[in-house]
Order: sequence, then C-alpha cells, then structure tokens
Amino acid sequence: MSTPSQTQVMRLLGGSALVGVVAGIAASLMLWVIEQGTELFYVHLPSVLGVVALPWWWAACLLLVGAGLVALTKKFPGATGPGPLSGFHFDLWHGAWARSAAHRVR
Repeated sequence: MSTPSQTQVMRLLGGSALVGVVAGIAASLMLWVIEQGTELFYVHLPSVLGVVALPWWWAACLLLVGAGLVALTKKFPGATGPGPLSGFHFDLWHGAWARSAAHRVR
C-alpha cells in the first residue's frame, strides 16, 4: 500500500473542511428556525389570540397538533423502511414460558 501524495491529502482536507462548513451552516440555520418557531408559538401567537398568560392547556394543544401532523404524514404514500424496533427481539417472556412449559411436560 502506497502513501498518499501531498496533493491527495490536501484535496481530502479541503473536501472535509467544505463538508464541515456546510454542516455548521446547516446546524446554525436549524437552530435559528427552532428559535423562530418557539417565539412564534409561545410569544406571538398567544398575543395575537389575546392570551396574556399561557394557560396549562396551551402546550397540550401544541402536542396534539404535532401528533396530528405526524399521523397525517404517516398516511402519505411510500415506505421508510423497517420500524426502529424491528431489530430488537423481545421474546424473553415467550422463551421463559416455553422452557417452563417444557419442564412441566417432562
């Protein structure tokens, strides 16, 4: 295996620096969007609706709207792959029950 030339190393470093700068800009943009959304939902929207102090049900309403949006997007066509828990096998109870049942039969 040969060692990379200085030109190859500089290209790799330049590419990784570019990816880092783009990722940093994207992360900063995402944080700005989150900050603006928080200010919209907890400062501007209540004042437009005439709510002086946020009632206890305000957060519950926002959670219900978010849950509704998630349920709506799940109805869109297309598949996103297996579920996040599909790799886990929670058959401990079944395995213990099967061993216990086999022990009782003997």
